[in-house]
Amino acid sequence: MNRSRRLGWSALVQTAAALVAGVVLGVVAGAAVRRAEAADLLRRQKMSCAEYARAIMGKGEESKFLPGTWGQSVPAALQKLPPGAELCGVDTRHSKSGVAIIRSALFGSDLEKFYSPLFKEVGCAPLTCDVITGKVGAKETQQTRCRCSGKRQLGIIGTETGAETYQVSLFSY
Repeated sequence: MNRSRRLGWSALVQTAAALVAGVVLGVVAGAAVRRAEAADLLRRQKMSCAEYARAIMGKGEESKFLPGTWGQSVPAALQKLPPGAELCGVDTRHSKSGVAIIRSALFGSDLEKFYSPLFKEVGCAPLTCDVITGKVGAKETQQTRCRCSGKRQLGIIGTETGAETYQVSLFSY
């Protein structure tokens, strides 16, 4: 029984990581890189929810972005936005439940401060966030990656490297 739980957890972590990576790479490979400033650090660009959806969706995938909804992977207790943020909708390209996309400049420890009590309320704690530095081409990038775990669940928040957006999801297994 314990072995099957570990295998289930591993599969969930891999699926969730692939989901977040897919969403992040969609923007990095798209419009955000083309619009990046000439500085050494790739700047997170301000874009509307509609611009973001166009940037990440490939031909024929438009119907997999559901504007204005939280989707199935974000329970009511997590459906709160920080000041100045906007709910864009749900990206369902990699999972039926999808990930909620939020337009906001929130980053790093500010994400952790806002979402820690919300994830704790649904039994996913502690939420820990790390700022990861990498490269896209010659540009340095930074991304916030947050995760928590609880009884048969995994919470994930990930910022885009090229856009002022982030994804929120809570997966159950």
